[in-house]
Amino acid sequence: PIRILRDLGGFWKLSSFFLVIPSFLRDGMYDLVAFNRYRLFGKLESCRVPTVEEKESFLD
Repeated sequence: PIRILRDLGGFWKLSSFFLVIPSFLRDGMYDLVAFNRYRLFGKLESCRVPTVEEKESFLD
């Protein structure tokens, strides 16, 4: 996934920095954030409905 972001170019090339971090540390950090996601980001009562403009970005 990090290599895919890097290949997108532009701003996403910065993500290649994470390739120097061993995968077990990246995976551990991901697991830590995932486990605490509601504490970190909160929990919504309902899902947001996309606007008409946003719906145009999705495939049917």
